[in-house]
Amino acid sequence: MDERTFNIQQFFVGFFGKNSDPGGYYRKTDKWCNIPWEEGIEAPIIQNTIRELTKTPARFLYAKTILSGRFDREITETALNTCDSFLGESTIDMRKASKSLRCMALTDEVDAGCLTNLLSGAYANEKRKEAEADFLAKTSEKYKRIHLYRVMKTASSSLTDCMRCYALGNPPYRNSHAGFKHNTTQEIIGRMSDEGIVECSWSPIATSTKCYNFYNSHYPISKINSQPRSTYSLISIRDPIQRIASFFNMMSPHFKDVEDFLYNCHEDWLFGQIYFCDQQKKLPQAKAALRKISRVLIVENSTDWIESINSDLCSNIKTTALSKQQGNRSSKNTIAQKIEALISKDASLSKKLDQEYELYNYALRLSTRS
Repeated sequence: MDERTFNIQQFFVGFFGKNSDPGGYYRKTDKWCNIPWEEGIEAPIIQNTIRELTKTPARFLYAKTILSGRFDREITETALNTCDSFLGESTIDMRKASKSLRCMALTDEVDAGCLTNLLSGAYANEKRKEAEADFLAKTSEKYKRIHLYRVMKTASSSLTDCMRCYALGNPPYRNSHAGFKHNTTQEIIGRMSDEGIVECSWSPIATSTKCYNFYNSHYPISKINSQPRSTYSLISIRDPIQRIASFFNMMSPHFKDVEDFLYNCHEDWLFGQIYFCDQQKKLPQAKAALRKISRVLIVENSTDWIESINSDLCSNIKTTALSKQQGNRSSKNTIAQKIEALISKDASLSKKLDQEYELYNYALRLSTRS
C-alpha cells in the first residue's frame, strides 16, 4: 500500500467501509479485500500506512481529526469565517482562515481535498449543534441524532429516503458550508435542510466526529462507528439467501455465472450481515452489536417498518415514504434456489450460511422489541 495506489482519503474510506461499502473490489483475490481492516487502528500495517500517507500538514490534520473524533479550534474557526466566502470552483478565501491555517501549504488536490473535508465537516458540526434542540423536540426529547446502518441489499435505500424525509423534510436541500460549490461530493459531507438539520453520509470525517443530525452509510458497525444512547440507530436485516441472490443480480456483470460468484466472491460480501455486525465474524459479538441498535427491522416484514419507527420516535411518518422493492420475483426465486443448492454442497459455505441464519433469526426476535 503506497501513495501510488491510494491516498489518505481513500485509505480512510476503505478503513471505515471494510468490505461493506461498494468500491469495485469483491473477489477473494483482490488485495483491497484482504487488508486486515478488522484488526482496527492498532494493527501495525494500518498504523504504518497512515504514517506513510500523512507527510503533509493537511493530510496529517485530516487523519488526526478522524482518529481523535474532534475538530481542532483552528479548523472550526476557519470553517465559520469562510462559510460565506465562495469564490467559485470550490475555492474559499483563505485570507479569512485562522493564522495557523492561512500559511498552510497545499501541495496538490489531495491536500485541498483534505482541507475541504475538514472545513465542511467542522461547519456541519456547528450547524448540527444549533439544530439539536429542534431535533430533540422532533423526537419527543428522545434523540439528538439518527444513524442508519445500511447493509447492502436490505432495502436500505428506501429506508434512507424515508428517514431523510422525516429528518430534513422535503427537498431541495443545500450544502451546509456555503463556501464550497454545491455538488454531490460536498453534499454528502453536509446536506442541510432549510431548518438547519444536517445530514452526512459516506464520510469518515462525519462518522468519527458525529457532525450530523442524520447519517447513513454502508460502513459496518465497529468501535469507531458505534453510537451513544442519545442516537436513534436502526438497521434492516434480510433473509440471507434472498440477500445473496439480490447481491448476485447486482454483481453479475463482474462474474461469469452463479458458480463463479459463489466460489470467487469474497466471503465478507457473501455473508455480509454477520460481517457487518462483527468483522471477525463471531456470532456472539454480532448478536451483541445488534442488541445495541435502537430498532432492528426485517425486510420480509417491511410493511411493519413505519409503525415501529413511528412508535419509537413518536412521529407520524406516512407509509408512502417507503417505496416497494421492484424486480422479477420469479427470476429472483430461481436464482435463490440455485444459490441455496450450491451452498448446500460446500461444507464451508454451509457453515457460514448457518451462522447468517442464526443471526437473522435473532434479528427477528429483536425486531419485536417495543
